[in-house]
Amino acid sequence: MPFKSFMAAVYIVHEEGVLLLFDAAREEWLPPSGAIEEHELPEEAAVRIVRQQLHADIEIIGERRLVGERLLLSEPIAMLVQRDARHELVELCFAAALRTAVHEDVHWIDARWFSDEDLNSEPIPASVRLCAERARSRRLSHD
Repeated sequence: MPFKSFMAAVYIVHEEGVLLLFDAAREEWLPPSGAIEEHELPEEAAVRIVRQQLHADIEIIGERRLVGERLLLSEPIAMLVQRDARHELVELCFAAALRTAVHEDVHWIDARWFSDEDLNSEPIPASVRLCAERARSRRLSHD
């Protein structure tokens, strides 16, 4: 049985578009992402990851409330799975809005806002493009 790990990816949406970071090792534009730790809910991991990578606070876009004694979490915009014989990676993708600005001291990250036009004209992985479009749509329906 393959080892399974879980990640959270955060598609931060603003008027300028969707914020992506350049991953120099992979030479791709990707959302902020990281591992979901054993003690965390996926949404909590998403908030922590953005705080660590961008020194900013976000709000996950979606419904989160108690239903009886159970917590209903915000629905991810996508769940992506990558498998090989020894490992299965499940990436939960969330739409989010900034609550605070990205800290100015985050100069070591190559980050940029991508408009809808940019998403279609730049070399961006198809899964990132799809999730970015879903995040923009979720934001528009939430506002």
